[in-house]
Order: sequence, then C-alpha cells, then structure tokens
Amino acid sequence: MDEFSNKERIAIEQTFRRVVRSTERFQEIGESLLAQGQDPRSAGWDTVANIVWALHHMPLDEIPRTIWASSSKNYWWAILGEHIPETDQLRSMIYGHPLINLVIPHLMYLRAIQCLFLLRTGWSPEEILYLQHSDIEFGDTVIRVATQKKRASTFRHRELSSQSREDKGWGWSPGDLLRRAAHAMRIAQKQAVGNSDFWVGSLSRERPRKRRSNLPLWLSTLPETPQFSFSVLVNRTGLDISAPLDVRRLRKTHKSAKAVLLGTLAGSAGDDHSIEVFRTHYAQSTTVHTIAAKTVLNAQQLVMNRMGPAVVSEPAANALEYHRGNQIGDAAEQTTQETPADVELSVSSCIDPTNPPHTTDAQCFDAPRMCLTCTNAVIFQDHLPRLVAYRQILKDLEPEMAPQQFAALYGQQIINIDAALSQFPEEVVAAAQAAPAPVRVPLTMRKAH
Repeated sequence: MDEFSNKERIAIEQTFRRVVRSTERFQEIGESLLAQGQDPRSAGWDTVANIVWALHHMPLDEIPRTIWASSSKNYWWAILGEHIPETDQLRSMIYGHPLINLVIPHLMYLRAIQCLFLLRTGWSPEEILYLQHSDIEFGDTVIRVATQKKRASTFRHRELSSQSREDKGWGWSPGDLLRRAAHAMRIAQKQAVGNSDFWVGSLSRERPRKRRSNLPLWLSTLPETPQFSFSVLVNRTGLDISAPLDVRRLRKTHKSAKAVLLGTLAGSAGDDHSIEVFRTHYAQSTTVHTIAAKTVLNAQQLVMNRMGPAVVSEPAANALEYHRGNQIGDAAEQTTQETPADVELSVSSCIDPTNPPHTTDAQCFDAPRMCLTCTNAVIFQDHLPRLVAYRQILKDLEPEMAPQQFAALYGQQIINIDAALSQFPEEVVAAAQAAPAPVRVPLTMRKAH
C-alpha cells in the first residue's frame, strides 16, 4: 500500500476536523439545554432539555425506548431546528440519533479523532485503538501515554504536550486530540460503569442484545465495533481519495513525510520498528522515492558544477604564449616561475588562491589536499610527475581505511586525477610515471608504518 498524496492528506484532515467541530459544537448546544432541563420522570419526556437532563443523571437503559425510535429522529431534528437553527448546518456531520449526540459522541466522531491522531503521530493503529483508561495519564499540560504493539510485543511510554486541561480552546496536536476525546466522552464513560476501554461512544441504533453487561444498549467501544471503520467514515463524509481505504495508510503517510522532512535515518530510528522494516515497507513510498530522485539529481548537478581542476594538455610555457592577460595565462606564468619548494608543495596551479570555494577563509592553505576537487586549480603537463606521485600516495592510504571512508575522503580526487591524465598522450603519462616528482602532504595523509 502506498501513502496518501499530500492533497489527499489535506482533504482528510479538513473533512475529519469538520466532523470533530460539528460534534463538539452539538455538545455545547446540549450543555446549554441542560440548564433548562428537569427530571423527565415528573416533568415529562416531551422536551429536549428534559431528555438531556436524563442523559446526564439517569442510566441510559432506563430512558424509554420509544424516545430512540428511528421514526422519531426526524421529529427531534425538527424540534432542535426550531429552537437552534444552527443544528441544520451541523446535521450533515452528526451521525446517529440527535438526542444522544447532544451528550454522548457517536463512534464516528471517535474514529475521526483517531485518524487525525494517526496522521499526526504515525503510531500503529492498534496502539491507539486498544487504549485503556490506565494507559493515559492527563497532566496539566502533558499527557503520558503507554501503548502496546501486540504483534511485536513491545511497550512504549510517550509524553504528549497539550493545552492546559482548564483551557478548552484545544488545537489539533496529538495531546489536544486526546483531551478533546476525553472531554466529549465524559458522560459516556460515566454511563459505561466498569468499562476499562478509553474509546466509548454511541451507536447508530440500539444493539439487539448486550454483548457486555457493563455497557448500555446504546453504547459501545471502538474495538468492539469494527464496522465503524476508517473506510466507512470516508464514505459517509463523501471524501474522494484513492483506494484502498486502509487506516494503515495514515501511518505510512506520516512516516513518508517524516522521512522527507527529517531524513530517512530519522524516519527509521527509534523503537517504533526496525530499520529493516522501514527500508522494506516505508522507504518504498512514492513520496520518499520522488524526493530521493530529486536528491540524486541535485547531487549530480552539484558534482557537475564542481568537476574539479581545468586541464591544459601542454606545458605551461607553451600555454603562456597565447593565454597572456587571462586566468590561464596567469596560472601558466605562475607554473613557469615555481621554485623546487613550490613543486613539492603543490600538484596544480591556482587561478585565485585568495578565494577558495571550499572555505570562507581569505587564503587557501589546503594544497595539495583540496586541489584535485577545486575549480580554481589548473593542471598543465608540468604537473604530471607530481600527479602520478600524489595518486600513489592516495592509493597507499586506501588499505588503511574502510572502503566507504576512503571513497568519501579521497575517491573523488582519484577520479579527477585519472580524468586529467587521460587528456594527455600515453607516452607523456608513461614518462611521468617513470620519474615521479616528490610531493609533500600533511601529516594526516602520510602512511603509517
């Protein structure tokens, strides 16, 4: 399975946030009605406010079942619309019976919270789905969560930051999402006596029989009701996203974005899964492949823009005759005036020693270590004896290093030396190899004996 595209991710977040906002706003309406309600056993069951009072103060199974009849749903929607016109705008995102939703959120709301949480954290679905009350500790601005990954038999303890518990202006961070859910479920948890599951909400219709003795007929937990799935929520909200509608793609979407933003090492690190699992399953996503391809192209472009020294396939004295007044002529003149000490300390000429491209210093002191990868360097035929000697120095270092280390430090220099030598006649190169010139290199490049 591939991850969701960025466009699909944005659409999922926006749609599921509307579900969350609508349900929470509907509960705010329920709270305003609670102040007007009275005990319906004496005041009557014919007003919304009295039913809201009953949902807060009576066991759910003691409320007359005629209240929840499917034929009465439109009636109650009409009553709510008369008193609170805003309910008409919220209706498309409210699932199940309107009266219950005034107090207890529907399982679709909880599923939307879970999906938003997975997009933000990249946790595995089972870690969030099977949360228990004992797994979550709500602090003032920190939420501590203990999760279990059953397939891998691993336990993890995390801390999630959030807005203060007293401040209900919660945002969309993982910690805030858990606070939203806990606040919305507070009456449902009160009704579900003895229940240990964290996710408890209302159903679309009454269960024909109790599966669990501690849950009223109109309540259930998400682990018990797989039919209220991510795919069902997507279809009910009319989201147009690619198949398959699998909740695991939310995790892969987060992992792919994390690998792109922080690098694949950060994406695979930690105790969430092994590096091998990341390489096999998550690093094969379209997003990571696309960014990896762009990285390779950028690296190739960087190399092409910094190919190394310029090569003039003739002696410096000959080049000086028709390159006077330009940078090549200056380099040629510099080469013809070299002292024996200059010969031992350099493997090329330099057109601009006061402006090295590899450092911000005003003077280059890195010859010959950086010359073979520097665009300021110019190689004439005079430098061949030094180049072959310097190449041998590098090759002598190779057995003392790991292949990756040698390739990173000196691999490009070897490539550039060979490329320069290939531009001269074979007999000239052979003569240089027969009589290499002495080259002095820093102590760190000298072979240990």
